[in-house]
Amino acid sequence: MIELPDFRDSVSTLEKELCCLKVKRDEIVSKMDENRENFTTVCLEFQREK
Repeated sequence: MIELPDFRDSVSTLEKELCCLKVKRDEIVSKMDENRENFTTVCLEFQREK
């Protein structure tokens, strides 16, 4: 059986990892949104030039 302090350490470690993953996910989503917006802008500029 797992001892309670070990279990708490494990839960704490997993919570920290989860937090880091959420931050990374948010950064990736933000970057994708920015890239999508830039792409749309470039496409619209290209269409206007034609």
